[in-house]
Amino acid sequence: MNRLRFLRKKHKLTQHDLAKLLHTTQNTISNWESGRQEPSYEKLITLSRLFHIPIEYLFGEDKKTQIHLREIAPRVIEETQMHGSDYSKNCLKSTLEEYNTTKEHYEQNKNNETLISFTIAKIHLENLLFALASDELLSLDAEYYED
Repeated sequence: MNRLRFLRKKHKLTQHDLAKLLHTTQNTISNWESGRQEPSYEKLITLSRLFHIPIEYLFGEDKKTQIHLREIAPRVIEETQMHGSDYSKNCLKSTLEEYNTTKEHYEQNKNNETLISFTIAKIHLENLLFALASDELLSLDAEYYED
């Protein structure tokens, strides 16, 4: 979570300072920043409130990523379903199911826990789609890779 490190430094906090605010340890903060662990739902909510940012920001999601993903997603899904390996197809199928299930739960129960679950599922799907798009076996046009 490089953005957590950025926010902590922007607010002139040490890992120890942030750990005190969150009632956790400096080692835990270090693990979050290095990606070895992810914060719990409760800690994500607290971080969001502390830094006045949406939870999605902590996971690196921004508007440019969202727009790029919307452009490539249909093509990547189609190419994977038609030409991808069984492993890629199974990964895509299970990730789409996870995304749709958590989205449905969020739409039915709009609370912090379902929002975080949906956000994490969305990030998993985005990461998978970008990984599939970069796979040399998929014959995507070069325009889909442009920034």
